[in-house]
Amino acid sequence: MIEHTFVAREGELAHLDNLLKLSIQGHGQICFIAGEAGAGKTALLSAFASRALSKHHDLVIAVGTCNSHTGISDPYLPFREILAMLTGDIEGQLGQRIPSSENTTRLKSFLRISGQAIVELGPDLLDIFVPGSGIITRAGAFLAEKVGWLKKLEIIEKQKKASPTRPQKDPSRIVEQYSGVIQAMATNQPLIIAIDDLQWSDPSSLDLLFQLARQIRNSRVLLVGTFRPEDIAIGRGEVRHPLAPVLGELKRYYGDIVLDLDQSEAERRDFVWALVDAEPNLLDDRFREELLHHTSGQALFTVELLREMQERGDLQKEEDGLWYQRAGFAWEDLPSRVEGVIETRIGRLDPDDRQALHVGSVEGETFTSEVIAKVQKTDPREIIRRLSRDLASRHQLIVTEGVQQLGSQRISRYRFRHVLFQKYLYSVLDEAERFYLHEDVGTALEELYGERAPEISVQLSHHFTQSGNWEKAVHYLLIAGNQAHAASAYREAIDAYTQGLKVVKEIPADASRSLKELMLYLSLGNTLMTAKGAADKRVEEVFSKAIDLSRQVEDTPQSFVAIRGLSLHSKMRGEYDVSKVFEKQMLNMAENLQDPMLLTEAHRLIAESLVSEGTFDTGKEHYQQALSFYQSALHPKFTAVLGVDSGVIAQSQLAYFTWSLGYPERAISIGHEALKLARELDHPFSLAIALDTISALYHQLRDPQTCRNLAQECSNLSIEYGFSFWNARACMRRGWALAMLDHVNEGIDLIEEGLATYHALGSNISMPCMWTLHAEAQLIAGHYEDCCSTAEEALRTVERLNERYCEVETHRIRADCLAQQGDLAGAQSVYRHAIEVAQSQKAKSLELRARLHLMRLLIEEGDPEKEISNLEQLYRWFQEGFDTTDLKEVKAVLEEYHLSHHRGGEA
Repeated sequence: MIEHTFVAREGELAHLDNLLKLSIQGHGQICFIAGEAGAGKTALLSAFASRALSKHHDLVIAVGTCNSHTGISDPYLPFREILAMLTGDIEGQLGQRIPSSENTTRLKSFLRISGQAIVELGPDLLDIFVPGSGIITRAGAFLAEKVGWLKKLEIIEKQKKASPTRPQKDPSRIVEQYSGVIQAMATNQPLIIAIDDLQWSDPSSLDLLFQLARQIRNSRVLLVGTFRPEDIAIGRGEVRHPLAPVLGELKRYYGDIVLDLDQSEAERRDFVWALVDAEPNLLDDRFREELLHHTSGQALFTVELLREMQERGDLQKEEDGLWYQRAGFAWEDLPSRVEGVIETRIGRLDPDDRQALHVGSVEGETFTSEVIAKVQKTDPREIIRRLSRDLASRHQLIVTEGVQQLGSQRISRYRFRHVLFQKYLYSVLDEAERFYLHEDVGTALEELYGERAPEISVQLSHHFTQSGNWEKAVHYLLIAGNQAHAASAYREAIDAYTQGLKVVKEIPADASRSLKELMLYLSLGNTLMTAKGAADKRVEEVFSKAIDLSRQVEDTPQSFVAIRGLSLHSKMRGEYDVSKVFEKQMLNMAENLQDPMLLTEAHRLIAESLVSEGTFDTGKEHYQQALSFYQSALHPKFTAVLGVDSGVIAQSQLAYFTWSLGYPERAISIGHEALKLARELDHPFSLAIALDTISALYHQLRDPQTCRNLAQECSNLSIEYGFSFWNARACMRRGWALAMLDHVNEGIDLIEEGLATYHALGSNISMPCMWTLHAEAQLIAGHYEDCCSTAEEALRTVERLNERYCEVETHRIRADCLAQQGDLAGAQSVYRHAIEVAQSQKAKSLELRARLHLMRLLIEEGDPEKEISNLEQLYRWFQEGFDTTDLKEVKAVLEEYHLSHHRGGEA
C-alpha cells in the first residue's frame, strides 16, 4: 500500500500537463507549487516530470535545488545546478530529483545544443555557472571532431586563464545572457526548468528567476518552482521574504501562477481514500475516517503512519494479498504528530545506522557517504552498503543521488527522502554533539575536496561556524565572498564578508586576527565600491574601520589599500583636503616599503589631486614619477590588490594635462600609448578609465568625432561590466560631442541623463567639468540664460570643492555667453580673468583659447590692437600641434588681422 505514495493529484497533474502543452507550442509558462512541509510538492514535481518524459520524446528536464544551510548565501546555486545538468554534468549534481535514465541520456546528448548556446550567447556564464573545462572534457567524450563552438570555447578558456583578474560582467548582463541561453536551447528541444525549495533561494537566483520568467513568454520553456508558504509569510528576519515581491510581480504578467497543495477538507479526504486504495484491502470507511482525523490528510504524515502501522503489525495481509486491520487495534496508541512517527521509525534502527544518519543530518538534506565513513572511521564500502541496502531499500528513509568523481576521489551522494527526516535527526542531537559533528563533517569535506575545497566554501564556512572553529570559518567566508564578488553577486559577497566580520570577533585578539579582520573590511569595502560607487556612505564607514585596524598591521600593502579606499571615497565626494592627507600617508608608506606598485599608485593619486586644484606642472612631475616606478609585468598584482592598473591611469591623465601645459602632439602620443597599453592588458575597468580620460583629451582638442567615438566605446564597456560612474561620464562627453556635431537637443538630453546618474551615485569629483560640458551645449543651442546659469553653478562648485582644472574653460564659456547676450564689457572682463587663471596654472593651451576668444570680441568691438601682441607672443611660444583646432584658428585670426591692418595702412 505505502509503496504507491503519490495519489489523488490528478487535477494538479492535469494542470501541469496543460501548461507543458502550451509551452511546447511556444507559449512559455510558469507555475509555483506551494505547500507545507510534507504536502507532496517534490513528489508532484517528480510524478509530473516522469509522465512528461514518457509523453514527449524530445523533452529535456533540468532541476536545481535551494539549500536550507547554504542557499541564501550561495549565489545562483539552483541555476548553477540547472546549467550543469543541461551541459551533461549529471553525476555531480546535488539537486537532481528526476531519477529517469531516459532524462539522463537526453541531458548528455543535449550538450551539442547547450554548448553552442553558451559559447555564442553566454560566454560570461562560464566559470560562474559551469566550468568551461568541464564542458570541454564532456564534449570530447562523444564528439569525434571539434565542432566550431568547441574550438571557440577552448579559446575563451585560454583567455580566461590568461586574465584571471578580469572583472565579471554587470549582474544584469549575466541574467540577460542566462535567459538568452535558455531560450536558444529551447528552440531545439522543449525544456522544463524546475527549482525546488525556493524559500531558501539566494537573492541573485531570485533576480534571475524573475527575469527568466519574464523572458520565456515566447519560448518552449516551462518554469516550475516549489516553496513553503509559511516560510514566505515569516520573511527573513525583520525584512520581507524576497520571493514575495517576485511572486507578486509575476502574477501581473501571467495571472494565477500558484498551485496550492494545501488541500480543502474534501481534497484531503480524497487523498486518504486514494492512498488506502493504492493496494487491494479490506479496510472500511470507519478506518479511513479515523486515519483522516488522526493525520488531517497531511501527505507525509499519512504515508508514514500507514508504514508504521504495517511495521507494528496493526495492518496485516491475508493470504490472498488483501490488507486488513488487526483486531484490538487502538488509534490512541499511534503517534499523533508526524514527528512522532519519525521518532518511532528512527528508534527502531540499528544504532550504527542511526548514528550514520545523525552524521548525514549534520551535513544537510543531501549528504556524502565518504564523509560519514571519515567521521565514523569506518570502511567507506561498509557505509555505502548500510546506506543503500538498509536505510534506502529496506527502511526507505533516504534515496541515492549518484556518484561524483572528484579527481581520483569518488564521492557518493544520498538524500533524505524528506527534509523532516533530516530535521528530526539533527534536532535530537544535543549542543555538544552538534558542535563536534559539524567540526568533523567540515574537516572530512575539506579532506575529500582537497585543492577544490574552495568550491564548497559556503558549506565549509557553515560547518566551521557551527563548530566554533572561527579561524577556518573566517577563511572560508572570505573565499565565499570573493567568489560571489567574482560572479557579480554583490549582495551575497557583502553578506559573506559581513558574516565573516561577526565571526572574526570570536578569535582571540592578536596581530593575526587584526590582519584577517582587515582583509574582510578591505574586501567588503571594494565590493561596496563596485556595487554602490566609492561615494557611498557605507564605503566610508568600512574603510574607516579598516584604517583603524591598519594601525595594528604596520607597513603592509593591506594598510595602504585601506587608506587608499578612504582616500578615494573622500575624493569622489569632492573632499580633496581630506583625500590629500591620506595620499601623503600612502606615499610615506610606499617609500618605506619601496614597493613599485604602491609608489606608482601613491604618486598617481598625489598628481591627480595636484592637477585637480590647478597645479598642473607639479602634478605632471608626479605623474612622471609614477610612470618611472610602473612595471607592466606587475599588472596582475595591480588589478588583484588595487582593482585597477595604475600605470594605465597615470599615463592617460598625463596625456590630458600635457595638453593643458601646451604640448598637444606629445599629449596625443602619450594618449595613444595609454590606450594601446590598456587594450594589451585586457583589463576592462582600467580600459574604461583610459577611454574616459582620452575622450576628455579630444574634447579639449576640439575634435568632437574622436571624442564621441572614444566615449561611446567607454559607455559600451561600462554598460557591459556595470561601471555606472564611468558610463555617466561617457554619456556627458557623448552629449557634448553630439551638440558640437549639430545634434544639439539630443546632446543636451544625453548630458542631463549622465548628470542625473552622477547625482544619484553621490559623486562630486569632476562636477565643475560636467557642468561646463552642459553649459557649452546650452551655448551652442542658443539657450543663453541657461548657459550662464549653469556656468555660474559650475564656478560656485569650483570654489566649494577647490577643483580648478576646468576653471579656465568655465570662465571662457561664461564670457562667450555674456558676449552673445550683448554684455561685451562683462564678457571682456571674464575673458581676462580666465587668462589670469590660466597663467597661474601655467596652462598654455587654455590661455591660448581664452585669448583667441577675447581677440575675436575685440575685433568685433574694433579695438584689437591692445591684445594682438599678447596673442602673437603666446602663439610663437608653441613648438608643436599647429594642425590642432585652436592653433589653426589662432593662425587664421592673426593672418586676417595683419592682412586687414596692412590693407588699412596702404589706404
